[in-house]
Amino acid sequence: GHAWSPTHGGGGSGGSILLVCRTLRGSNSGVLSVDGGQGTGGGSSGGAGRIAIRYDPAAQAALDEPVTPLRASAYAYPASTTGFRSTINAQEGTLWLPDTLFLGARLDRRRFWHVRLVIPALTDWTTPAWTLDDCVLTLPEGLRVSVTGDLRLTNHASLTLVAAATNDLSRRYGAELNIDGDLTIATNCWIHPQAHPTNAAIVGIRVARHAILAAGGGIDATGLGYHAAPDNTLGPGAGQSTYGSGGGYGGAGGGAKGGTSYGRAELPLEPGSPAGWNGYGGAGGYSVGGGGGGAVHVRAGGELRVDGRVAADGWFGSYYRGSGGSGGSILLAAPRVTGGGLLCARGGSGAEGIAAGGGGRIAIWQDLALADIEARLAAGSTVGLKPAASPAFAGATDVGWSGDSSSGLPGTGTVVFCSGNLFFEAEAITPSSDGWRVAASARASSAQSLHGAAGDKLGTASQRILITTAGRYRVWVRYIYLASTRGPFRLSIQSTGGEVAGKVFDLATHPDGVDWDYVWDSFDVDLAAGEIELVLSKYEGLNSSGYVRHVDCVLLAPVGETTPDHRDYGPQTYVRVTMGPGYTQGVYAHVFADHYRSPWYSHHFLAKDGMVDGLTAPVAARLLSGERTPWCNITRMLYQDSGAILNITIRHTYYTRPARMDARFEFAHAPDEAAIVRTMDVTAQPNGLVVVMPPDLTTEENRSRLGRDLDFAERTGQMADAYPWPAFGRRPARFPFFVQASIGGYGTSPDQAVIDREMRTLDYFGFANWSRTTLGGGMWQMLAGSYCRPDTNKILTAAATRAQELAAAGKTPADVVHCMLMDEPGGQSLDLMAADDAYQTAFRAWLTRQGLTPADLLVASWSDVRTVTADQRDAFPALYYFSQRFRTRALGDFMAFQRRALEAACGGEVPVNANFSDGATYYANFYGQGVDYFELLDDDGQNAIWSEDWANGSSSYQCGAYNVDLMRAAARDRGQLIGHYVIAHAGRLPLDVKLKVAGNVARGARVLKSYSYGVYWGSHEGGPAWRSSSWQNKPGQWGAHAEALREIGGAEDLLMEAAALPAQVAILYASSSDIWEVTGNFAYGFDRMHTWMALAHAQIPVDFLSETQVERGALDGYRVCYLAGPNLTRAAAARLAEWVAAGGTLVASAGAGARDEYNRPFTAIETLLPAARGSLATLQNFRASGRYLRTLASKGRVTAGAAEMEVLSVRQALAPRAGAVVRGTFEDGSP
Repeated sequence: GHAWSPTHGGGGSGGSILLVCRTLRGSNSGVLSVDGGQGTGGGSSGGAGRIAIRYDPAAQAALDEPVTPLRASAYAYPASTTGFRSTINAQEGTLWLPDTLFLGARLDRRRFWHVRLVIPALTDWTTPAWTLDDCVLTLPEGLRVSVTGDLRLTNHASLTLVAAATNDLSRRYGAELNIDGDLTIATNCWIHPQAHPTNAAIVGIRVARHAILAAGGGIDATGLGYHAAPDNTLGPGAGQSTYGSGGGYGGAGGGAKGGTSYGRAELPLEPGSPAGWNGYGGAGGYSVGGGGGGAVHVRAGGELRVDGRVAADGWFGSYYRGSGGSGGSILLAAPRVTGGGLLCARGGSGAEGIAAGGGGRIAIWQDLALADIEARLAAGSTVGLKPAASPAFAGATDVGWSGDSSSGLPGTGTVVFCSGNLFFEAEAITPSSDGWRVAASARASSAQSLHGAAGDKLGTASQRILITTAGRYRVWVRYIYLASTRGPFRLSIQSTGGEVAGKVFDLATHPDGVDWDYVWDSFDVDLAAGEIELVLSKYEGLNSSGYVRHVDCVLLAPVGETTPDHRDYGPQTYVRVTMGPGYTQGVYAHVFADHYRSPWYSHHFLAKDGMVDGLTAPVAARLLSGERTPWCNITRMLYQDSGAILNITIRHTYYTRPARMDARFEFAHAPDEAAIVRTMDVTAQPNGLVVVMPPDLTTEENRSRLGRDLDFAERTGQMADAYPWPAFGRRPARFPFFVQASIGGYGTSPDQAVIDREMRTLDYFGFANWSRTTLGGGMWQMLAGSYCRPDTNKILTAAATRAQELAAAGKTPADVVHCMLMDEPGGQSLDLMAADDAYQTAFRAWLTRQGLTPADLLVASWSDVRTVTADQRDAFPALYYFSQRFRTRALGDFMAFQRRALEAACGGEVPVNANFSDGATYYANFYGQGVDYFELLDDDGQNAIWSEDWANGSSSYQCGAYNVDLMRAAARDRGQLIGHYVIAHAGRLPLDVKLKVAGNVARGARVLKSYSYGVYWGSHEGGPAWRSSSWQNKPGQWGAHAEALREIGGAEDLLMEAAALPAQVAILYASSSDIWEVTGNFAYGFDRMHTWMALAHAQIPVDFLSETQVERGALDGYRVCYLAGPNLTRAAAARLAEWVAAGGTLVASAGAGARDEYNRPFTAIETLLPAARGSLATLQNFRASGRYLRTLASKGRVTAGAAEMEVLSVRQALAPRAGAVVRGTFEDGSP
């Protein structure tokens, strides 16, 4: 259209463009334009024209680039650009398209510039994550849009949704925008929801997660309500057909004949009404009333934050003396409605100060789940809503009017803040006594709970609350869950008339419960308005296990279908990323969140569309140099008790990344520059950044915990530089002492400056990591999860890779200290074995190699030979015995297969092991984890063994040395290399480390590895950096390690060839007892373990001997042998009898050796004893780890001279034979 230059010159309309083609191509410089002409000197602008593109949809979609980048423009200049005060602006033009192909996931570069889309028969449209960047677009009337990801508006983008008329009263929304992810509206970006001008239909916006409206942007429905018309029949609050008649809604319209108010303050569902229309206003001009403000209805499932503006103002009246339309409606509903922006629904001003429109209505619903919000809107119900005592929204509201109103003042509109529920932390409830106490609890919503397991059994905790609106409520309670343990408690609701309702929680298992996590449960109740009291009490007046009866929070909400999410009520955390120079190919920030507890890990990416869970950002969402993400809400990455470690890399795709990171990271407690807590300008090569995040950024303490890799490395390095390192001895050259130290995060290498600083710190110790060679595993590959089905191809491939790595490092097999195949494997279960044909074949072959027959196995034929399960042990005792042993043998054969593959690939022998958990100390039984060291190492396929000394569940940390002594005994015949982890963190003292190192080396360990140094800022192993137990964070451990290393180095020429002196005392380790007592009584094993410890404390050298070793004559040369446990192989018993007959001394505990390996009674040991043994009484069956031996109650005492011992688990009377000497008696005097 042409712009006319004289005064009051109007602009011409845009024309038309029709393109009919099979396919359409274009470029970024191509433009189709039908803009309207601009009026001048107060003249009106011309409306825009029409564009129609008729391509063949199938042919267009088949193109390599089906979406042409050319632009379509149908702009009409608004009245604000011409100086003409007009109630009705010139309208933008239309763009007709045959389908939605051009509506891609990203619209940018003004591809649509002020166009109204027309697409035939389009009523519903679904798109993935959608970004509007520098586009102004009006969607077809009545369209229902579904965005399955996030919707983001940036760079002056604008989106108008137009409601179609709805005569169906059950469907209020004439157009809908449904977003399954987040909604982000950046500065200078707007959504315009346009109500139907003659019908009550409005636009509904639903956001499943968070909705963020940045400062300078927002949602604007100004003048988009009921339109003014000559007959003034539009809208229930329309002014009368005369000047001085403003529209009314929340407040009455101004002027003598202004419109009346209507609607509900707490549920504003209507658009605003127009002012009156007068055909002749006097002085030669028409009086045209302004339209009413529109309706902004946004409901969200997470945080709804308004730092910009949400407007539903009425339109102004035009010359001459046109009155203003009323303000419209704003309804914002979410669990959290926050921000510091502006919400306005003002009445429009009247021309020349005549009547203004009345104010509209604003309602904020907070503390409501999305499902509850939608149920309320569908039913038009406000039952249970109450005034919000502490509105989370901190911005301004305005429901007044604009300008003067000389013919009569309009009414002010309404603003209400409503809360849909009552949410409070349980620890805020007042206890009556010590029966309920505030306790730390990691998974609770504020990392605290109200704990009622101990103390006053009749104690209660109570909270008084006011119910302002009668109705039916759902009372939600969140408490800790453990399937094996109940901690029932009751929550009752009481009023002056007594109990209204109540429920006992945790009385039974919960279908949605996960062990050690919190679970929601609820009950419904009808409540009258007034004060009530919530009372927590202990079920049946009983205390419970300390593991349970942790109450986290209580929520009263209107009845809905959705289980609440406590995270919706906590503080939120944001990050924004700006790319630095050098990125000419699109990139995004990948975030691997490493947590300090389960669920351990999660993947996310930050790009133009915000934060998305996943691995790779879409191409259109990737960033170039100078571009940045919107504010990304990362709250769900962080745990409320511990935060997370964010491992950040810049990537092109998940599998490709640039060599260098150059980016700015801004961390904030709100999506606003004013809320930025820290800015990190990062240049990193390698491309990696590790950030330690606290649970939130709302407190000074938490803000001080936010830090990056370089911060921690430099802080620790400064301490190391000033540390008094020992100077005696020397660093080991022959003895390989490693440390578990990973510089960086999980799979994330930081900048070289970080690596260099951490390496300088580690160099003070003298560990072997950088001077000696180890190989990784990667060969633990099997089919169908069976050790008896090794995946040969994958194992050979991994072995070849290890060999290539070795060669590339210029090393040979002789340089390799060891190759660790797997961490903490165990024997596979009997149930798995019984269901696997491969296990059966291997089992029979193993038995055959031992020369056994079906008769030896107590079955009729080889067809009856198979592995059996625990419930079949009594029916098939021989098969059960060998099935248990085969758990270890199958594991060993699987490891040996990998060893052979590795050595073939490397061309020489390599020590190969797996790290076995120290279950032998926890349960004093090999078969708790199915790894019998004696069975494993009695085979030439094994040349090394490795374990660890956690000993957390043991009676003493000294039991770690017991584990090493078992490995030494098992390796006696074939001389396998013994390696061991020295657990040095998680509460270990420096002296613990020194003692464990000395004890391990003295018992034959020739490779050590300290666990876990850290780095403490890059690993979840030790907990959050600010309280990490990783010993890098414990300078007291630095000296202990440095001293141990230099002591070993000083003596290593002796140590490497040293061996323990021959002992004269042996402990016969009866694995057959472990096999039969693994489901029985662990006390026998602990008797054996603590006999070893007593001998060690008495400085008496002692060796373990297995049954097989005894059968081979290994007892020869020993003077004393201790035996504990009810089972012993017949062959070992026979050799033991020969040894006793030859003068050996046997010390047997209660019930020792009374049954053979098939659990059959026999008397081989009985005949060796100087007393006849009576029946064995089990007084207390013990099934826990050693640290809980203290829970056994004393069942009697034995007196032996001046010494006294408690009877704890089993008791056996003795009848002395002739010549026997009684050394100890029970309390009744019996032997």
